[in-house]
Amino acid sequence: MRTAVERIRHQLPTISPSVSSSRSGHEGTADDSLDDDRRPEVLTNRERVIRILDLNGGRVWQADIVDRTGWSKAKVSRVLSKMEADGVITRFRNGREKVVCLAEAEPGSPTDQPNAPAVN
Repeated sequence: MRTAVERIRHQLPTISPSVSSSRSGHEGTADDSLDDDRRPEVLTNRERVIRILDLNGGRVWQADIVDRTGWSKAKVSRVLSKMEADGVITRFRNGREKVVCLAEAEPGSPTDQPNAPAVN
């Protein structure tokens, strides 16, 4: 049985290299910007948070999620609360700040995840 994180990761679109404009027989025209292969991917709030966590060893400061997403502190808190209730992430206090962890990367040795915030 898959964990909630594995199910969400499975649903995340993969980033593929852009397709050469020569396949359509023209180069550098304005129509290239509308090519389906180059449209930015659309992620849910949950997917964005998981991507940020994945890129940072499974653990990141909650304030960093606010900075990287551009969302308000309240929105980040709401999204994370729902994810925590669903068992996708865990959060804990470290001083006056919160650290967000993927459920599978719960607090352990800081050397397990070199780019992640330290655990005291």
